[in-house]
Amino acid sequence: MLEAVIGEKYLVVNADDFGIDTRINSGIAHACRAGIVRSVSVVAGGQKFNEALDLIKDLPGIGVGVHLCLVAEKPVLPSVNLPSLVGKDGCLHPSYRHFLLRLCTGRIDLREVELELESQITKVMAKGIRPTHLDSHQYVHLFPDILDVVVRLAVKYGIKWIRYPGRLNGGARFTCRGALKKSWLLFSAQAQMQKINKNGVHFPDFSYAVEQSGHLEKRVLKACLGRLNEGVNDITCHPGFSPDNMAYARWGYRWEGESAALTDPDIIQMVIASKVTLGNYAC
Repeated sequence: MLEAVIGEKYLVVNADDFGIDTRINSGIAHACRAGIVRSVSVVAGGQKFNEALDLIKDLPGIGVGVHLCLVAEKPVLPSVNLPSLVGKDGCLHPSYRHFLLRLCTGRIDLREVELELESQITKVMAKGIRPTHLDSHQYVHLFPDILDVVVRLAVKYGIKWIRYPGRLNGGARFTCRGALKKSWLLFSAQAQMQKINKNGVHFPDFSYAVEQSGHLEKRVLKACLGRLNEGVNDITCHPGFSPDNMAYARWGYRWEGESAALTDPDIIQMVIASKVTLGNYAC
């Protein structure tokens, strides 16, 4: 594992989706051991949650946050307790679009949201892990009503960081979908940051590659590293090996490409040369 690099800038490279698939778990662990990843977000309801936590035992110095999930996976609580959050199959609604439509039309019970998200946090804590941060699958915690719940739970459980995009910095890869995603994230973030601050919870000063989900190539990563600023810099990534579960294969993510970029010797040397403090949210 790359030794800590101390500098005036603080860099957190966080891998999402830990706990959903064996091969994705393995790729994240590899990016922690051989690359620049020092922070992971675990899905409490993921099919391979326990396997992910077993891997963490052999990854000293890695911060573990909770990847709060209200879409596309199975809930932690029995589905019978969450009638507004699940479909007939007992799974959470398939995407943030479905969830947002139901939220905006008053068909999401926020009491159920709080119960489920709290159960996800306490499930992680019951494994002896003190979460370093909270974030969410498909960024549903950016929705104002959901953020209220997340901030309340962060305060309740003494979690000091929410990965919430403040000033967004992209990479070298432009797509229309990515540009729209970035615009929406910026609009949402600007409206909500004061809500986080006034509760004594922190968020990164700068966020990178949020709109590059699943496509963080080496050249994009180099562009991000070249733009680091003083303060807390957060890079979102999705390393892994090609998943066993076809549901995740259909996402079209390039997990192995991200793993290769995050462990590339040139990238590691670039981090060393930039004299940043490479770490996680346990600060």
